[in-house]
Amino acid sequence: MTILHSVDKEKNITLTTWIGNVDDSEMVSAYKKLYEDPDWKPGFDEIADMRNANLKAITEVGLLELHQLVRSQTEGKCDSFKTIIVASDQVIKDLAEKYKAFDEDVPEELFVFEDLQEAYKFLRKK
Repeated sequence: MTILHSVDKEKNITLTTWIGNVDDSEMVSAYKKLYEDPDWKPGFDEIADMRNANLKAITEVGLLELHQLVRSQTEGKCDSFKTIIVASDQVIKDLAEKYKAFDEDVPEELFVFEDLQEAYKFLRKK
């Protein structure tokens, strides 16, 4: 598994690249590490490129833990932010829908695109 974060503090964007098999623990640990990055700030949008990831080991418990972590880092600290998942795999799309069900208390808007360039275009329109 690999989850790599690249923070662009000039554009207020985090690009996250997911590669290989990822489980709950690895996912949550990667985001804890992101939130420790001094360049990351609450409210930064994210493009999560999951086109080369296998997330079959991700559970609803892991999604909820990630949601709680995101909430702890953003609630009351920013108005809103977008997370754009880039993936064509149905498992990933289904996980995104499950994650959306938790996001009522988080200023996060979640979108799924199959094409990375379309995701960038969408984000530029904000």
